Amino acid sequence: MPAQEPPPRDVTSDRGFLIAKATTLPRGSGYVAALMPGVVGVAYGISDRLTVHGGTVPWTVVAGTIVLFGSARYQFLNAAPVQVAVGGLGIAASSATEFEAAGWPYLTATVGTEEYSISGLVGVGSSTSIIEGDFDGQILLQGGAEARLSQQVKLILETLYLGEESDPGFGGGFRFHSDRFAGEVGIAWF
Repeated sequence: MPAQEPPPRDVTSDRGFLIAKATTLPRGSGYVAALMPGVVGVAYGISDRLTVHGGTVPWTVVAGTIVLFGSARYQFLNAAPVQVAVGGLGIAASSATEFEAAGWPYLTATVGTEEYSISGLVGVGSSTSIIEGDFDGQILLQGGAEARLSQQVKLILETLYLGEESDPGFGGGFRFHSDRFAGEVGIAWF
């Protein structure tokens, strides 16, 4: 009986759709992604425990604004099936007359395997947010679940809460992936 090949590695396995999972990219690997319509980002594994992300929203330049975001996540616990990491996300927007920035330090945990996992993230907002609200000291909560449906397809479900000035958001969809490429399709309610 021939041995069954393992499923291809998900090149974007360090995140759900939006949630930063506690898994990190292997050293030297990375990806370029169109994360949402009009959002372009890159990710890179500095080491097996440290992953960095960065990106921009290119279409905002038309309106005279430059939007940049970046994050770093360090995995300090990897005791299968539990992984825990700390990180921070920063967003900045600049125009000829204004500069706004926001940051969210966070703790994230992922329990499970490449086949099935759940993740949770808790963070605290700081500075003035560029999304029209003051999130100083407000809690950021994210949760997500993933299930492999076939060798190259995952089901992803997520929820997001940005503090008392916002409504909870929910999303779900599918990731189609190979060892080198991934594509996602889904829907979100915010």
